[in-house]
Amino acid sequence: MVHLEHSVGRYVGLITLEAGGIKAEYLILSYAGEDNLYVPVSSLHLISRYAGGADENAPLHKLGGDDWTRARQRAAKRVAGCGCRTAGYLRPARRQNGLLF
Repeated sequence: MVHLEHSVGRYVGLITLEAGGIKAEYLILSYAGEDNLYVPVSSLHLISRYAGGADENAPLHKLGGDDWTRARQRAAKRVAGCGCRTAGYLRPARRQNGLLF
């Protein structure tokens, strides 16, 4: 599983915890160094499935490390570069008369 802010972790299970007299369900994500992150079910919009291959081969990051920040920055640079090149391909087509496909 990929947490938007905390990187790639492995899904362990679901647990009900009580804090301040309020019971809530949490997903447990396991990270490198045997760290666990408890994600409230209400924050599932921050979680997505790992799409980089087999789940068992997912590279687990350490919570609080810089690896995830660097990986996100590299991905953002690649995406930004792709958009500029694609826009360049479309520019000549817009100047021509006719239909674009």
